[in-house]
Amino acid sequence: MVGEVMKDGEHVNHTALYEIADDLRGLANLGLYYANNEYDRERYEKVLAASARILSALENRLPDEVLKEYQSNVDYLTPLAGAGAAVFRDGKLLLIHRHDDKLWAIPGGAVEVGETVTAAAVRELREETGMRGRVTRLLADDELPPLSQGHHVRVPMIFKLWRGEVDVPYFDL
Repeated sequence: MVGEVMKDGEHVNHTALYEIADDLRGLANLGLYYANNEYDRERYEKVLAASARILSALENRLPDEVLKEYQSNVDYLTPLAGAGAAVFRDGKLLLIHRHDDKLWAIPGGAVEVGETVTAAAVRELREETGMRGRVTRLLADDELPPLSQGHHVRVPMIFKLWRGEVDVPYFDL
């Protein structure tokens, strides 16, 4: 197969290992950005070091060399987009109270490394409200009232709920 080589009689898929290293690096970068204590920071630094060890083994380089390269290019795998879930019921819009800026917003958050914007919106709706649904269409930003953006680039989508009802406020448009 493409990207596979024999090592000690077993197939090693280099493409998959590069993807795992990229995923770990992206998670570590996001974790380091949002870490609010030394315990969390130390854990995410270990995840970043694990990614560097994988890449160093693939490219026959020193892990410290890879880590230095990572640190000089922090944004390489950090998604800059956010996905939002616009849920409407009886002419009202579902809003959450954000923890970071204490403002009202539609459920949403950062798109993770390797995740589609749609998958991120579905995940964020579930994580922030406990509700499940599916995206029915893309929503233009100017179709929403002015709310906390949360992210520099936000892609709002309209949802049809499958199940779940929580005591979350819906607001008139």
